[in-house]
Amino acid sequence: MILITTHAVFDEKGVHRHGTGTELGNYFKNKNKNYIFIRHALYGEAKSQVDNFHKDKTTIKRLGFSGMVLPFRLIQDQIINLFFILKYRKKLDLYIGIDPLNAFTGIIAKRLKIIDKVIFYTADYAHRRFANKLVNNLYHILDGFVARNADQVWNVSSRIVNERIKQGLNPSKIYLVPNTPEFSKTKRLSLTKINKHDLVIVSNITNAINYMLLIKSVKKLKEKYSDIRLIVIGSGNYQKFLEKEVARLKLKKTVIFKGSKSHEEVLDILSRSAVGVAIYTLNNPWTEFGDSLKVREYLACGLPVIMNNVAATADDVKRYKAGIILDENAKGFEKAVEEIFNSAQKYNFYRKNAIKLARRFDFTKIVNQALANI
Repeated sequence: MILITTHAVFDEKGVHRHGTGTELGNYFKNKNKNYIFIRHALYGEAKSQVDNFHKDKTTIKRLGFSGMVLPFRLIQDQIINLFFILKYRKKLDLYIGIDPLNAFTGIIAKRLKIIDKVIFYTADYAHRRFANKLVNNLYHILDGFVARNADQVWNVSSRIVNERIKQGLNPSKIYLVPNTPEFSKTKRLSLTKINKHDLVIVSNITNAINYMLLIKSVKKLKEKYSDIRLIVIGSGNYQKFLEKEVARLKLKKTVIFKGSKSHEEVLDILSRSAVGVAIYTLNNPWTEFGDSLKVREYLACGLPVIMNNVAATADDVKRYKAGIILDENAKGFEKAVEEIFNSAQKYNFYRKNAIKLARRFDFTKIVNQALANI
């Protein structure tokens, strides 16, 4: 039995969004391994969801209370983790804690010899993760404690891997496990079925993404490419404002808000688009070390990428020449779009490299290698 614990964002319907760990659940399901997957609500917007996969069947339960203040919510999360550790203590082969708090429960159980093997999966990291200095120091103390005591430390980005090395961790237990989908199961269409002037972005609609830069750029680009579209997949508190701006700029038929979609629907839209974009702001300090799930999915669907050098995924895109990397301020975004749109040869070059990069970081292959050593 394998126990996975994480924090997830739930939408207004109580459905968790695809994130770090989702592919991990699919991995064990494909291997027909029994597992428990606990998802705690990141913002307390829902009860914790517990998926129990056993003998090809998944049962789902909701536990705990929603709407609790942060300290009590975190305590509740740890109690739920501990409950399942104790419930399956004789059957547990592996505990995977995604983020320091969830990994902490596993480390304590390991110290008490209830669990044998613990993996700490680092979904994000930041030097200044919290504005409050005391809370930020506690975060780093906890992160360091679980990293030192875990059997393996998985990290979603190469930048976090480098931080782990600087921290003096044994390199043999450090693994790069990015937010990449399973390559063989991701759809890629022929060029004849792609909308060649469709830009697409998948993200929560918040100020973490520079949406206004994208919208204003599309307004200018429309003068050269009359059929250009910006497809926005996701929802968030910034959406109403953006919709008003789109209406004001007379771009209702050009900037399309698709809302939240299932993961299968997202991949279908991506496979029909031309270019994946990810223009981050500098508002969130953890973005520097984060791995962009959306960019990994763009690549797997064969989309050249245009992004700025904020998220760590930009390092891989640049290394493999799978798209165009702009500076932090995304200067030259319109020129980058034109470079890809105007040359079929350049588009095919980036597309080929995008697919090569996605294949190199196939999730199944990476996890197979990591688990073979534990």
